[in-house]
Amino acid sequence: MAPDPPSRPRLLPHAVVVLDAGKAHAMRETYLTHVRRTLEEIRADGFYKTERLIRSPQSSAIDLAAGRRESTRSMTMAARKRTPLST
Repeated sequence: MAPDPPSRPRLLPHAVVVLDAGKAHAMRETYLTHVRRTLEEIRADGFYKTERLIRSPQSSAIDLAAGRRESTRSMTMAARKRTPLST
């Protein structure tokens, strides 16, 4: 006699929350305000770093898209000054 096929798991109904457009907009704006404020705090505390586009191959000195040439050693030393050493 063949074993019974495994039963499928029962799907439980999910709750559906319907918000009116005004409340959804208010919630979105509240969230965006929170995100903006958090990013401002991160920048003010010095923990925000912008990306730099590199135009040249990687080496001890690189050409940046902004037209500057920068030594990777100076970037490493600057990063070390910003990052506290763990003890």
